[in-house]
Formats: sequence, C-alpha cells, structure tokens
Amino acid sequence: MPHSPVTSTQPSTTHGRVELMARTYPRALALISARETLNYAELDAKASGLARILGEHGVGPGTTVAVRLPRCVDQVVATLAIWKRGGACVPVDPLLPSQRAERLLALSGARLSIGPGCCVIPETAAGGGHRWFPDVPESERIAYVFFTSGSSGEPKAVGIPHSGIVNEAVWTAETYRFAPFDTVGSWLSSPGFAITRWELWSPLGAGAAVAIADESTEWDAEAVRKWLLESGVTWSVVVTRLGEQLMALPWPDDTALRVLITGGEQLRSWPGDSPFQVVNSYGITETSGVRLVAPLASRGAVDELPPIGDVIGGTQAHVLDDTGHPVPDGETGELYLGGIGLAHGYLGRPGLTAATFLPDPFGGRGHRMYRTGDLVRRGVDGQLRYVGRNDGEQKTRGVRLNPAEVEAALLEHPAIDAAAVRVRSDAVIAYVVFGADAAPPVHDLRSFLAERLHPSTVPKSFVRLAGLPTLLSGKTDRAALPEPGPDNVIADTYAAASGAGERAVAEAFGTLLGAERVGRDDDFFALGGDSLGVARLMTELTRQFGIEVPAAVLFEERTPRRIAAALRLPVSGRPTSPDVPSPPGPAAADEAATTDWLGTLGDDEVEDLLTVLDRTEGT
Repeated sequence: MPHSPVTSTQPSTTHGRVELMARTYPRALALISARETLNYAELDAKASGLARILGEHGVGPGTTVAVRLPRCVDQVVATLAIWKRGGACVPVDPLLPSQRAERLLALSGARLSIGPGCCVIPETAAGGGHRWFPDVPESERIAYVFFTSGSSGEPKAVGIPHSGIVNEAVWTAETYRFAPFDTVGSWLSSPGFAITRWELWSPLGAGAAVAIADESTEWDAEAVRKWLLESGVTWSVVVTRLGEQLMALPWPDDTALRVLITGGEQLRSWPGDSPFQVVNSYGITETSGVRLVAPLASRGAVDELPPIGDVIGGTQAHVLDDTGHPVPDGETGELYLGGIGLAHGYLGRPGLTAATFLPDPFGGRGHRMYRTGDLVRRGVDGQLRYVGRNDGEQKTRGVRLNPAEVEAALLEHPAIDAAAVRVRSDAVIAYVVFGADAAPPVHDLRSFLAERLHPSTVPKSFVRLAGLPTLLSGKTDRAALPEPGPDNVIADTYAAASGAGERAVAEAFGTLLGAERVGRDDDFFALGGDSLGVARLMTELTRQFGIEVPAAVLFEERTPRRIAAALRLPVSGRPTSPDVPSPPGPAAADEAATTDWLGTLGDDEVEDLLTVLDRTEGT
C-alpha cells in the first residue's frame, strides 16, 4: 500500500539514504531487471559485502574507483559499495575504445576498477591513484566523477558531491510524491551519462523501485513505450529527442506513467493530450544535475518553444550581462547557477575551476555560482527560455562537442598535417590537409576516428584542402572554410559488396536509409544513419541470419565489409552455428550490447562517456 513520501530530514549522503530505506522497508523492491530483482535489504547487503572487499584494497575517503559495467544491477551495487567506503565512483562504459577509457582513468586517478561479477581489478593507467578531498564532511565528498568536453580537445573530470545529488533527490521525491511500494522509476541511460544520477538515486533514496531497461530498449520510441507500459513505470527521465517521439505516440488512458521528464537540449515540441505530465528540464554536470524545470501544458496559444523553467529547491539562477549585473526580464543574458551542491570543480585543473566556478555576489560570503555559458531570457510568465551558447561549444545530433576534440583526433592520424572542423546540427564536416603521403581511404579515416570519438561526432564528409585559411593572427579563418561539394570532398571509390553477407548488409543499409547504391566500404552514419537506424539494422540482420547482432559491432564497424567480417557472415548461403560468435561469458548480454550513444547524450553531458561526451551536461 502507498506510504508517505520521503522528507528532507533524512541522511546527507546518497548511500545513507539508501541504507535508511533498507532498514525501514527491507522487503520493498529496489531494482527490477529482466535478469535480477533485488529488494532493499538484498541491495544493501550486496553493497556492504563488496565494500568490505574494497576496504581490503585500500579504498577510503576520496579514493576514485572506476566501474566498468553496463546498465545493470551490479552497476548500482558497485556504486553503493564505493560510497560506503567514502570513495568516488567513476563510471566508464565498457564499450569505450581502450585509448579513451585509459584517458578517463588517468584524469580521475582511479587505481581500481569494478568489472563483471563485481570483481575488483587493479588499474595501471592512473598510476598510484589520488584521493580527492578526503577531509571534507561526508556530504561534500565526491560521489561521482563524470566527464565533459574541454576547449583543448581533452575531457574534463567533474567531481560531483553527495550534497548535490541529495538536494536533487529530495526535491524530486517530495515534488513527485515518491513512496515505497508505489513508485517505479526508469533507468534508460548509459551509466557514463550523468542523467543516471537522477534516474537512480531519486527513487532509491525514497524507498521506491527502479526498473532497469534492457540494452537497446532506448533506441526506439515504440520499444520504450512498450517497456514503460509493461514495467509499470510511474516516473521517467528521457533525453529530449526520445521525449519528443514519446509525446507523439498514442498512450492508453490507464497507463501507470504519471510524469515524463525531458532534458538534454532544447525541446522543440509541446505535449498533446498525453495522460501524464510532461516536464522540460535543464541541468548540467557542473551543477550536480537538474536545476530548472518547466511543467508543460498543451501548447494552446503559446507561439514559442517550451521554456526550460524555474529553479528547483536549493538553487539560485542569475541572468547577467557581460559586466556581471542582472539584466531586465525579457532581455538576454548569460545564466549563472548557484545553490546547494555545485561540483567541486574540474579535478586537477584549478585554473579552469577558478574561471568558471565564481564567488556568488548574490549569495553571501563563501557561496559560489557556476557560469554555464548558456544565454537565456526570462519570459513574462517568469520562466527562463534558452537562447543559445555564449562560447564555441556546439552540438551535432543532440550531442554536445567542442570542435577542438574532433580536430585533436584528426591530427593524431599520421597522414594529416592540419585539420579543422565545422559543426552542423546533423553532421560534422572535416577539413584536412594531408602530408607528403597519399590520402588514406575515407573508410580508413572513419575507422581511425571511431576508435577515438563518439559515433555521432565522426565526420560525415572530409574536405581536402591545400592549406587551411587563416586570419592575420594566424588562427584558422573558419568563416572562409569552403562548403563541401563534388570538387573537394574525398570519397571512397565505389566497390560492390562481395559475398552474401556483405550484400545482405549493404541491401539493409539501402533499404533503411533510402540509398540507391551502397558499396562495401560505405559508412552507415555517413549515409544518414543514426541510433534508431542501428536498432532497425540489428533487427533486420537478426531476422535474416538468426544470430545475435551486438549493437557495438554496428557502431564500431560501420561498413558492410567490416560488419560482415565482424559477424562472420558467410560468403554464400546462411551462417551455420560454428560461424556464430560465442558469447564471452555469462554476462555476455550486458557486455556485448552497447548504449544509445547517439540518442542518450544531451546538452553538455557526455563526455563520454566522453564519448561522449560530455553530454551534456544536460539532463
């Protein structure tokens, strides 16, 4: 039966709130997945057991521990265990390229990781490790290290304290009246995406249950709707693109879903007659999550995009001009956020921290505010509305990136002497100057970059230049970069698919993407594919060949030739059982599947995953 909603008088740490729920409601369901279900007593016991093992490995206050697990029950157990020891969780998607993962480990200082089966593994990438802020009060210890993109092309490690997560969780639970045995939240995002923090710890700190979606569910709005209905989810947070698709679908009046929250980028549509409340939200990693919300009515006579809303409890929002003074309502200014639980800053980068985490002149001595770089204005209804960015960071396909990161990856290629990129809403265009060696095939360039970048930030087109246009200062004159066209875009020489497997993949590309001719080296994403297309491609290849098609293969291999080789598709006929790759172990379903890199990351959050990259910071 329903119980009273949680109150703000509970413990000041995230794990402390879960421990209280385990004592108060030990038999209440905590985690629900297709493979495993735990109540609160079982969840706390598992986490305590792993915490003892971590203690034997020297984990204590301020220690960073990487968690290399997909979205699963063990991910939650591992995170709680780290927190019980006073450590900080560093979620690293197990499908990240090894070079990227090692960079993240080095930035965080993690010397241990937790892998499948909750086994503890020493890490060498981070050297001797580092303890971040070990002597601060428990509520201010770092709970998570997430990654956002940097202006130099390097990811930034953001240390989020428990106080920010708890503030968000308490406000959420009280606002949406979470209660044990009554509320079921959803977990749809990648563990490396900071929105996970909101999805998990708001329900779990209130004694409510969290339903964990199977890998790949989040790629397709129809599949998400079906899962939400079948799981009895009552409260769900989704990225903007998926939210727009869900709002456009028909829903039964008796759905259990009461609240659908969207976030990550500008919401472009208003809800219709959905039987649940739609809430638009705004938040970034550096502010420990959601800070603004806007409950939306149907559009009615409103002739503008939905607002990003007003502040949640414990938050102050300031709209300031270039001199740091408030702007009048209706005028555009930069958004600064203050209040409870701002991130400690960028780990190991005190200069950058000082430049963006500023003294808050409106909050009194000792208070800070974060300069978001986002331009907003306050409407006549008192709601803030997003206007644009105030810096060089841009987005493509809903993923925030800094062009410098893509350029840095391009310059790692031995054949490229100089590079620049132009970011469009649907693609990244690369401008490259090659050295003395012949230009490599385009599919080789994309494969090289796919090992280093998030899939949606791998350039769609490569424009070859004799030299980059420059300003008098010597900086690249980006305004003078030419438009891509048949005279300057490098294209692979067409090669027809060879063998039944390659032809089947090429034909599936053509059918799904409307391409008349697909060669063996044509790139799925360059032809216009996206994460939803990947889901459909998985379904089609599974139907044709009767084998498991890991999403990771499609994201990483990208061309008919490479996909057919990775899946061991035959030259003729259909594959026999010896040709089907065997799962690597009992956790193969979790380890083989990938997260929705294209669809889940949103404004200012990623990075990575980075892959991401910094997603996002947006919730």
